[in-house]
Amino acid sequence: MRIKNRNLKLTSKIHSIYGGISLTLGILSLVLFFKAVKSSAFGDRDLLTIRYQIGIYEIIAFMLCLIGLLYAWIAEKQEDDFKLFAHFGLAVNLIALVLHIMVISSAF
Repeated sequence: MRIKNRNLKLTSKIHSIYGGISLTLGILSLVLFFKAVKSSAFGDRDLLTIRYQIGIYEIIAFMLCLIGLLYAWIAEKQEDDFKLFAHFGLAVNLIALVLHIMVISSAF
């Protein structure tokens, strides 16, 4: 009976901090997006403060999404790093970007 030799493969690769930042900014962008949608759906839109609040949430969320895309692109370009967080950050920020473009284009 032969025993299979299973080697433990260790690596010096680490997760990129930029990928983690990108994923965090994407999630925060989506949270602010859904907060703006909630304010729009359930808030009294006759009040001027609610209308400004919706716009401010959406603008801040859109800027966070763009910054998250920039960090994801930086994380993708780095070598000798795991790219798991960079891939997830890129995916979340692209989804958020599509949602923001839909909302902003429907506002005009």
